[in-house]
Amino acid sequence: MIIPIFIPHLGCPNQCVFCNQKTITGIGEGKISVEAARTEIEDWLGRSGNGAGHELAFYGGSFTALPLSLQMKYLELADTYRKRGSINALRLSTRPDAIDPDHLKTLKAFGVSRIELGAQSFDDRVLSMSQRGHCVRDIEVSSRMILEADIDLGLQIMVGLPGDSALTDLKGVSEAFRLGATTLRIYPTLVLKGTMLEKMFLQGDYSPLTLEMAVQRVARMMEAVDAMNAEKAGSPLQLIRIGLQENEMLRGSGEVLAGPHHPAFRTLVDSYRFKAQLDQDVMRFEWRGERLEARVHSRAPGSFAGHNKSNLIHLKSNYGVVGCKIIRDDTVPEMRYVIRIIQEKDKRGR
Repeated sequence: MIIPIFIPHLGCPNQCVFCNQKTITGIGEGKISVEAARTEIEDWLGRSGNGAGHELAFYGGSFTALPLSLQMKYLELADTYRKRGSINALRLSTRPDAIDPDHLKTLKAFGVSRIELGAQSFDDRVLSMSQRGHCVRDIEVSSRMILEADIDLGLQIMVGLPGDSALTDLKGVSEAFRLGATTLRIYPTLVLKGTMLEKMFLQGDYSPLTLEMAVQRVARMMEAVDAMNAEKAGSPLQLIRIGLQENEMLRGSGEVLAGPHHPAFRTLVDSYRFKAQLDQDVMRFEWRGERLEARVHSRAPGSFAGHNKSNLIHLKSNYGVVGCKIIRDDTVPEMRYVIRIIQEKDKRGR
């Protein structure tokens, strides 16, 4: 279990055009003191109990850009719980230009097992237009230093940033593999109230992705991850989050001005991927006009059926499928299915 401690905007040396950490995390800027973090940890442990497998994570800011004295207070707090066995690892997020070898030695000594870099893009033009304050070279250098310190590397990238494209999306995926990342988060760019992107949007200088466009682009990225994982030796690149974590501020009136915001964004992407597979397989396996039985992983029935059963409706309205019974079966990979025509021989999807 991961115990998340959000330190919104703490340590960030500049203001990116898209960033409003108060809205993204649901926590006001700089409002998590060390004592507040302690209380948060105790609350989580009280609900889940002490035990192996707990990880403490500092998210939302650039941890390694914090004043060193404050970093040490957070690290010493985490170390207290690590030594007593309440947590067994620590992870944090930071900027690519806030990493150095000596610092990494300290983090490793305090049990940091993974550092997630907010890369956001692997295109220098996109980074400049987004006012990230770092370049692609910074991402490459810091990634190498993290791995040389024997710490797992995670990357965060965004779709829909100013100046980006479907090609830069796929470049981000390929670079994550090349650099040796073990985890990847993909976030759609939203126009949030109080950001520079809001001004750009209102002035007509920025056009956000529609929800449909964002779903399709992220789906292609996920397919690329699956394809590269199939060819890769060793541990796969894990997609640990698709879309922002929903909170009350994101749901609040007027906070999200434009962009592909949806509380179930990952489900929409997975549903789109299933629909694309079904469109190919209906004709291939002659399912038109039949009654079907679909076996899917226990975590996939909602995505297979589609948001508001859109995929089942699509099968009926476009291919005359009479009905489709969904059965949970954990022997089936999460983004695949096994379908048979009821009372006829099995016909397998991809």
